[in-house]
Amino acid sequence: MPWCSSALKIPIVPTVGTNTGFSAVQTYNYDSLNRLKDATEMLTPHGGSATQSWKQTFTFDRYGNRNFDEANTAFAGFDKLCNNNTELCADLRKRLNPSINASNNRLSTSDDYAFDESGNTTYAAQINYEYDSASRMIKTDRNEAYEMTIAHDGAGRTRRSRVPLSDCQRWTAFHRALLRTCYRPQDFLTDQRRAGAISGGSIRTEVSYG
Repeated sequence: MPWCSSALKIPIVPTVGTNTGFSAVQTYNYDSLNRLKDATEMLTPHGGSATQSWKQTFTFDRYGNRNFDEANTAFAGFDKLCNNNTELCADLRKRLNPSINASNNRLSTSDDYAFDESGNTTYAAQINYEYDSASRMIKTDRNEAYEMTIAHDGAGRTRRSRVPLSDCQRWTAFHRALLRTCYRPQDFLTDQRRAGAISGGSIRTEVSYG
């Protein structure tokens, strides 16, 4: 039994043209350590009955690392196609539900993760990562293709990134996500990113602070 639970009701989405509106309720249950135990969304179309649109259930190891309980998890993209459609196949599990090495509290190398001596991830999900002597990321590429290089300022903040034009479309989504995770909100006092600036056959993004 969950130690506590809460529910979030999403505002009703109206019917527009041929698109039927709906209402949804998300329920969250927590264990005795206040860790998320499971989450479920029930969706009710206008004039219809409630059905489960997704559910995520979690397990925790002794370090507190969270993994999906595959048998009790279902959402778009979480495709259980192995063992009579009850669990993820090995390749997808490496990306969505990798195992943890209990001896060092790192993602398991058997799931194609690698680390340097400082603990930085150097390989994950077919993507390589390189770092400088201060453990700041300076380069990433997808199996030696779709390369992106990164430069930092004296305060250690990401100052500039560069993606070859030939890789631009493939890297756009990842590139933007990386920039969003590199800064604290208070760092964006003056944001002068120029995502479309072209230099030397590359897309250059620059960030300045004021």
